[in-house]
Amino acid sequence: MATPEENKAIIRDYLDAFGKFDKERVLALVAEDAWLETPTKSAVGGKKTRAHMASEFDAIKQVLPHGVDMTILSMTAEEDRVHCEVSGTAKTIDGQSYDNRYHYAFQVRDGKISRFVEYMDTKLVEDLIVPTFQKAGATNIGN
Repeated sequence: MATPEENKAIIRDYLDAFGKFDKERVLALVAEDAWLETPTKSAVGGKKTRAHMASEFDAIKQVLPHGVDMTILSMTAEEDRVHCEVSGTAKTIDGQSYDNRYHYAFQVRDGKISRFVEYMDTKLVEDLIVPTFQKAGATNIGN
């Protein structure tokens, strides 16, 4: 098993790659059988497979064409788990500010992310991101 510091480095790399919408790098850091859960009843809630996460990349790049500045505010790790608080800021394609806060609960197995739970302001996503997805003709949002 990797050390907590090694696992934190994997998460830092993932957040950097995700913020830049570097799909290949993100997928290289996520296990084939991984899943992401956003525990909410909103349109963006639910449990997603790695394939579903990958399918959303092109659509989100249309909405946030310059990526998201993912700033790690705090991070802690124990055994195979890494928790972090992150600030994400960006501009939508139509110039609106997207400023969200996240808490991630990651689990790392064999050097790859195997599971993560994402807590965020889902109302902000529904109000700002989902309509822009729809204007761009994207259909891969939420479940």
